[in-house]
Amino acid sequence: MPRAGIEDHMRRELGRYLKNLTVHARALIRLSIQGAVTRPGFYAVPTDLVLADALMVAGGPVQEAKVDRLRIKRHGSRIWDGQKLQTEIARGATLEELGLRAGDQIDVPRGRDTESSVRIVGGLATIAIAVCMLSGC
Repeated sequence: MPRAGIEDHMRRELGRYLKNLTVHARALIRLSIQGAVTRPGFYAVPTDLVLADALMVAGGPVQEAKVDRLRIKRHGSRIWDGQKLQTEIARGATLEELGLRAGDQIDVPRGRDTESSVRIVGGLATIAIAVCMLSGC
């Protein structure tokens, strides 16, 4: 049964036994949201949620997150990434529209910490200068 039809299906089936029935139902899928988010983990989220909102369930991207390099994997293989995924995010595609299934992984990569890189390079340069001074360069 398509996820979108779950409410009507439940209304019909339960209506056989109950009168004046009001049914509200939302299909959920369990996703792994990993990488540069505040609270990585597994989350049961509604299928009509947009991808950006799914990231917010995990606390949102951290400062060094590279959301433009976001990727979605299924069984270790990428099913969404790159410009195609960015276009779908900009369009406001839902998890259902992206065809996500239970067990899929949303991976938010971390960017390089340029401040740490500068400190490492600076430290190496300081060591090189000190060695040169000691050896009489």
